[in-house]
Amino acid sequence: MPGLSGIDLSEQILRIRPDVPVILHTDYSDQESMKRARAIGVKAIVGKSSNMAQLITYIRRLLKS
Repeated sequence: MPGLSGIDLSEQILRIRPDVPVILHTDYSDQESMKRARAIGVKAIVGKSSNMAQLITYIRRLLKS
């Protein structure tokens, strides 16, 4: 996403709709960035190395909560 990181996009979405369960799907795992993502309300952080079944598991968990 040119000019906008996934965390920045998540933050903008959550400002408008704090009830939206956001899953951040990223290869970037800097500890400070992950802390920021959690602080703004990201519900799950999934590495891009995850397979489709793992991603579906996260989505199902978030939709049930």
